[in-house]
Formats: sequence, structure tokens, C-alpha cells
Amino acid sequence: MNMNYKTLKDKSIILSKKLGAKNNNDTEEPENIDDLEIDKCVLILGLNPSSAEFKNDNEEKANCFLKYIPEDNLNDEQKGIIEKLSKKMYIYNRYFKRNYELFDNHSDFNMLWQNPNYLKRYKKLLKNEWAFLNLDNFKPKIKKYIVFSDLVFIKNKMAKKIESKLENNNLKIKELFDLQLDYYKPSLVIVTNAAASNLLNNLLNNGKDVSEMIYRSIPIIFSSMVSGQRALDKFNFIRLKKDIEKHLNDI
Repeated sequence: MNMNYKTLKDKSIILSKKLGAKNNNDTEEPENIDDLEIDKCVLILGLNPSSAEFKNDNEEKANCFLKYIPEDNLNDEQKGIIEKLSKKMYIYNRYFKRNYELFDNHSDFNMLWQNPNYLKRYKKLLKNEWAFLNLDNFKPKIKKYIVFSDLVFIKNKMAKKIESKLENNNLKIKELFDLQLDYYKPSLVIVTNAAASNLLNNLLNNGKDVSEMIYRSIPIIFSSMVSGQRALDKFNFIRLKKDIEKHLNDI
């Protein structure tokens, strides 16, 4: 089914509150791709967005406007801009570095931030236009994108607290998952969180633990965290990368 962003956003907020979010401030908005030209999408799902506290009194809105840019894509001037902004209200998030490396053999895919329309949307939040690092340098040559999202949109740093909120809420979790499939229309889903992988295995595969499955004709790959404290070790990371490449070659 065709779905616009407003429908996804409104329904995800309602479901997030049913799952324990106290108000809209406890929820993260999903990625908006309404005005982007995307032919193919790979959807990467974590468990939930982490909440962050900022103490800048002059801050209008903290925004992780660049998820991750490989450093070899930046010139010295652009690196300096990133460094200055990272000390202020805008965050250069290296958390996504290893996620990017899963696709470094596939230059035919782009991160969502490489879409000029996506960056222009967030430009309104930035006082320094240079923060966008000369948009012309990042225009994608093709329309295959990697979109980062989460299984649920409740902000919390403590994964255990989120996991407890999700107990016995299978139907709501499945509805959130199906909403994202309807909106993003991914050709491949990669779940990069052990708890999220377990939840979806229970929901979609009758509790049988598998590393891959097909759901609604979409391949889904299950994994634990790619980066962070409980990240995959080197060899499991290589295995995951090879599993992903098998599917990317068919997209």
C-alpha cells in the first residue's frame, strides 16, 4: 500500500504511547522520504533511538544532521567544519561508521544524507550554511538508498527499559514494523540489534531463531549490534557483510 509520511508519523506516535512513551518528547520521528527520489531502499533497524541530554542554553534544537561521512569523502575545510559543529549543538555521530562499512563494497548505494533534498530540509535548523559541506559534492549518481530507522520510536538510553515495555505487546510491535515496510518499501531489511532480532523472530517466525527469513517477499537479515559496547566481533562482522552482499547484488 502507498503511505505518506504523515500517516507513518501519526500512527507511530500513537503506537509509541501505547507502548509506554509518556508524551511526544519521548518519541523520535521516523525518517521522512516523501520528497526524495528513491528507487530502491535498504532499511536498517535498531531497537530504539537513544535519548541525549544537551546543556546548551542557546540551543534551538539538537540534531544529528550528519549520521556519518567517511573521512576520505571530506576535504580539510569540511573536516574543520564538522569539528567545530561537533563542539556545539550539532552532532557528528560516529556511531554509524561501522554500519557504513557494511556497504563499502557497494558504491551504487547511498546513505540518506547524500540526497540533496534531505539535507536542504535540515538546513533550516542550521545557522551556518557551510555545515552542508557544498551540497553539489554529494549529489547521488543513482537512487538506491540506505535508511536508518528503529523498530520502535521510544527514546531511551537504557535498552533494558525498552525491552520491558515491549513485553506482551507483539501486535503493536508488528504494526509498527509493517508500517515501516509500507512506507519505505525496502528491498532488504537488516536488523542490527539482538533484542529487536529476537522480537521479530518471535513475531514473524513463531519463535524459531533464524539468521534470515522472508517476510512479505522481503529478505530480512537478523544480527546483534554492529557498533557500540556489545558490537559484533571482527569475524561475525565479516560474515554479516557477506550475507548482506548476497542480497545487495540482486537489488
